[in-house]
Amino acid sequence: MAGFVSWYGPLIDLSAAAGHLGGFVQFLASVRRVLPHQEQNAADGRAFQKTMLEVGDDTRSRFCVSLWPKHGSSVLAGDVLLLQNIKIVEFRNGLEGRASQISAVQVLLNSKDLVKQSGIDELMINCKVGDNTKSKLRRVVEWAWMQHNKCTLSENYHKVRLKNWKDEKEKESGNFLSISELLSQSKLHGVGVYASISKMVLTEI
Repeated sequence: MAGFVSWYGPLIDLSAAAGHLGGFVQFLASVRRVLPHQEQNAADGRAFQKTMLEVGDDTRSRFCVSLWPKHGSSVLAGDVLLLQNIKIVEFRNGLEGRASQISAVQVLLNSKDLVKQSGIDELMINCKVGDNTKSKLRRVVEWAWMQHNKCTLSENYHKVRLKNWKDEKEKESGNFLSISELLSQSKLHGVGVYASISKMVLTEI
């Protein structure tokens, strides 16, 4: 159980981040990706490690947050987090959330909980957060489920298409030659080629 953390700023939707530039905020979000990110300390030239999270909520699908190792060491893609006292800063012509010494990261729901597809009320029963935070948490969980279901449907669709393509080609295999057999033919006229692309290389002319 995480200890009590004083909030220095409001609980916001990610879509409202621009309105809090330079200030501290709290937000609930689902982790889309976790990326280790190497940075340089300009003061003494030493390298230090930070973890980059790509997170999203029901108002903004992508937002980057940089964390210190102590904050991000246990975070996995698919987790739902409460990020506390995160500073909103400008970074590379965009916005980023950045952890500081007063920041805290709490995993409210882990990725395994969400994959189980239990009811939302059942998932949230052990989340010790206030009513306003719980309302936002419900919306984030619903959004995360929707994103997960979209990915699952897309993967299943491509698997079915690939299987159908393979089945069709297997039925026609008696009338087709492999590429090695095709190259050995001395006379080729009106050849049709059916293949899947495994790699495409673009070269500049």
